[in-house]
Amino acid sequence: MGGGQAFQPYYVLFYLDLVQETILAQDTIWGGMPPKSIGGGSMGGTGELPKEEAVIKAIQLRTEN
Repeated sequence: MGGGQAFQPYYVLFYLDLVQETILAQDTIWGGMPPKSIGGGSMGGTGELPKEEAVIKAIQLRTEN
């Protein structure tokens, strides 16, 4: 039982229309879950960053026409 913090990293992708200065869409890409246990000397734990392939796939799906 510790007081450490756990973080699940994520990226937020915004698709912009620069001419109209508006946000067209938004996607959130989640990374890995933090470890279930953290060593005694740690202040916290962080999961893995979102995979590059997941980011690329999200962009491709949004921009397909």
